[in-house]
Amino acid sequence: MSKVPEGYAVLLAHGFDSWQETAAMKLSQAFVTRLDKAKDAARAEQAEAGDTVGVPFQLGAETLHMRPDGAKGGVRWVLAGADFLLLIRSPKMEWCVTVRYLAAGLWQYGVEELRHRVTMAFWAEDSHAFGDQHVFDHMKLRVSRADFAFDFHSPAFSAEFTPALAENVVTHSSSKVRQKMLAGTFSRGGMGETLTIGSKAGLEVEVYDKTKEIREASGKDWMQTIWAPALEGEVAEGDVWRLEIRMGKEFLRERDCWHYSDIVKHLPELIAEALYTRRLARPKGGDTNRARWPLHPLWTLAYRARGAGHMRPLGKQITMRRFQMDKQLNKQLAGTFIAAAVLAHGKAGREEIERMAERAVSYAISDDGRADKAARAKERYRFLDEAV
Repeated sequence: MSKVPEGYAVLLAHGFDSWQETAAMKLSQAFVTRLDKAKDAARAEQAEAGDTVGVPFQLGAETLHMRPDGAKGGVRWVLAGADFLLLIRSPKMEWCVTVRYLAAGLWQYGVEELRHRVTMAFWAEDSHAFGDQHVFDHMKLRVSRADFAFDFHSPAFSAEFTPALAENVVTHSSSKVRQKMLAGTFSRGGMGETLTIGSKAGLEVEVYDKTKEIREASGKDWMQTIWAPALEGEVAEGDVWRLEIRMGKEFLRERDCWHYSDIVKHLPELIAEALYTRRLARPKGGDTNRARWPLHPLWTLAYRARGAGHMRPLGKQITMRRFQMDKQLNKQLAGTFIAAAVLAHGKAGREEIERMAERAVSYAISDDGRADKAARAKERYRFLDEAV
């Protein structure tokens, strides 16, 4: 390890950011029929409204949404909630249900509580649809992915993160090293965006600008509240770097980590292995043997924090998703009115666009199915203010 300069970085948060496990379950025909009916309804909704959110599906105490399409890997049904996804394959398969816990749910509740909620939801379903069959076959669950993240505030790392930093990666020759640069990045002094070491199927370590990712992609502004205590209540406008360790199925199986308890028990060792075998190093003057180079300060700080467990789950924070969706829908309306004005009048001036808007209002008010459509829209957007 290297000596960390005073004030180099502040650890803002650390914990699981993604978790996926598969269950061996017995699905009753009644439940499968209900899944099929819900998927048919979701497809009909998509055909009518062009919507991909899906239709409500109640599973015990959990209100989820059935999506109109399946997913890769033979997934026939996808049930989406604010905190987790259920990916369900053919009931003929023993390991037919995969649960993917999402970042917001993990930061709010933690893995254990989310697992309990999913278990209780299926047991509740068992009580009225499964008859005497047990939902979980002796609670057989296997973890297929676990991502653990460290968030650091470090203007110093921002200053040194350039494409050349990839030259200081030390890893096994079999590991892949990938560096991604945004268009226009070089015009800002060649600052890099993401450095990835390894592969998702096995073990991957990635460091990236989390504030930029939130601002330009995910919209997870609720992370600011999680970071606030370490920043003494201030907002991080930039310089927050996430060091994320992504443990895939191959990596976990080779270390005999099949279950939640295995990973929690060996988490410090798993993180240490990741940081040393997929590491960013500090060149040691005159030493050409890269294996002897010390860990980079950011890797060193993560290594020191690895045995501290993970942060207590925090309350979920409201995001800007409602504002973003409103903005998106208004842009779509604007484009539609422009196209309609050109189609009807050959041009799209203010007068022509206002005519189209008046006509649209008239159609909406006179629509016999308006109340039903409004109710369905309200249900579709009920999770907009949930963190994701």
